[in-house]
Amino acid sequence: MSGRKTSEKYQKFRFELVIEEGQYLALCLICKKTLKNTTEQRLKTHRAKCAMVNSKDAVTKSTEPPISDQAESPGPSSQTSQNASPATVACDISSQAASSSSSTVQALKRKGESLQGGPRRKDQKMDNFVDSISKNEIGKITMSIARFVFQANLPLSVVEHPAFVEMWRNARPSYAKHIPTRKMISTTLLDQVYEENIESSSNACGSESVLLIDSWKNSSNMKVLAFLLQTTEDKAVFLDAYNVSTDSETGDFLMRKVQLAKKTALEKYKCTIYCVVSDNASNMVRMGKDVAHDMLHFTCNAHSANLLGKDLMETNKTLAENVMKILKEFKNSGLEAKVVEKGGQRIKLICGTRWCSYRDSYKCLIDNLQYMKTICAEEKQMRQDVVTLLYNSDFIQEVNKYIRIFDPVCETINLCQKSDFSLAEAADLWLGLKTKFPPEYEKIWKPLLKKRKAKVLNAQMLTAHFLHPWLKKEALNSEQMKIVDSYLVKTLVKTSDGLQSLVDYKEKRGLFGTLFENEVGNPSGALLFWKTSKTQHPTLAKLAIRLLKIPASTGQIERAFSQWGIVHSQRRNRLNFERSKKLLHIYYAAKLDQMLIRSPNQEISEIQSEDTDELDCESNLDLFEDL
Repeated sequence: MSGRKTSEKYQKFRFELVIEEGQYLALCLICKKTLKNTTEQRLKTHRAKCAMVNSKDAVTKSTEPPISDQAESPGPSSQTSQNASPATVACDISSQAASSSSSTVQALKRKGESLQGGPRRKDQKMDNFVDSISKNEIGKITMSIARFVFQANLPLSVVEHPAFVEMWRNARPSYAKHIPTRKMISTTLLDQVYEENIESSSNACGSESVLLIDSWKNSSNMKVLAFLLQTTEDKAVFLDAYNVSTDSETGDFLMRKVQLAKKTALEKYKCTIYCVVSDNASNMVRMGKDVAHDMLHFTCNAHSANLLGKDLMETNKTLAENVMKILKEFKNSGLEAKVVEKGGQRIKLICGTRWCSYRDSYKCLIDNLQYMKTICAEEKQMRQDVVTLLYNSDFIQEVNKYIRIFDPVCETINLCQKSDFSLAEAADLWLGLKTKFPPEYEKIWKPLLKKRKAKVLNAQMLTAHFLHPWLKKEALNSEQMKIVDSYLVKTLVKTSDGLQSLVDYKEKRGLFGTLFENEVGNPSGALLFWKTSKTQHPTLAKLAIRLLKIPASTGQIERAFSQWGIVHSQRRNRLNFERSKKLLHIYYAAKLDQMLIRSPNQEISEIQSEDTDELDCESNLDLFEDL
């Protein structure tokens, strides 16, 4: 062609520059293929592939006339090719192109690719090119993502995070465009997973259950009234909660909420509530009286023990004030770090909403005493009254005395908070608590313990202790046994087999004798004992099973509040109440299933409670009329 100087690259790689429809193309002189991309690198790559594939054809066609190259400018190489034989020209083309691109060919082979590009022929499958997904798969993956986000308590906006989207593009490209939006996961999917949880939890609680009720303030200072279903035998189920920030929590108001919760339990879980356990606040006690016609009511034994601890602390207010004075001096002045640096522990102050904090504060002072004295000797700016107290042996002796008095109370609190700790076992703790206090200080604790036991140990609780086959009946004195007998006679007299079953149980006759002799249910529990005897003694067995399944405290609902504080934290303060409640239901159920909730025998921190001294001892003798 004329009018344009041909580049040397065409001559070098055996191409001819042609024009088609006004566009310059590169025509391969070996395979006759035209290339739109005429860059030198593209020509070189094509020549490497074309020369290797067509080398055999070039040899077999050696008798054919040589390929003309009008675009090639005169030169030594062109003259040589023109004078050479056709076979020589073809071989030269193959050898030159192959040698110039040998590294490229080897690289392609090392990658496992063919010379035509892409994977080798034996690896070329449709799955390598197409990732299809069905509607059913999309639904399953979407629900799995929703469960993961809710159960792991992740921000709902995580589904729109670029890294999350990129992960799905790499893991399942065909699903990437179906990832749910933040709005979808916080509305439709949340409702679906919530309903799914309700359905799966319906088998967790039996046909009868106990209702735990308590109130709490969340991070937004919202007052929440919550309900939980739990027995010592069944897994706890979060039932419902209400925002009562603007409501007056009177006894009548709480009674209506309990009746509503009872209806909800029957509709959602087909479960009948026969007992309510609450804290010791006066409005809760009033509510217990209002629902007494069809439900039992007990107050939390952990709360009651905490009230006893507060009463004991009040017997020496000056001691408590001095302990707080010392601890605050080291806490607020920045000396806490020095205490820890020297081998001590962090300062624990008395907190009204933290159970056992009075005992822990006193122990903190004793454990850090030597380090505090050392710091007092080093620091010149310490308050003189604090230094004097630290070196006062009478003061330190008094602190140690009250630690010994507090220990049995705190042990009772921690045991009662166990999810499987029953009302009968709590009664046994109260009956034997006097033996755990130091006898030399009985003038301090004895009158307070007697007063508290009179409020806690009502007729139903003593009866639960009596009907537990493996608790010592000797713990009940004659007056308490009269209360038990009176309650049982009035409850069982209306049935044909009830009183005879009671006599057989007391005298260990018949089936009861066999069960006692073989220690059925000991030490695993008393429920197996009564379930075994239910066929011959149905009325007494039903009464015993109901009483023995009642938990000793509201500890499980307090743990739910702790989980709610994680779900509805200050960083997620835009969550509305209904959405927060559904998220808690899912998160709490997952925690129970995975058994990740902290051990029930640990103390519950920062419990928002209003402990008052309004416990009522009235018994409900008409509860078991249906028996």
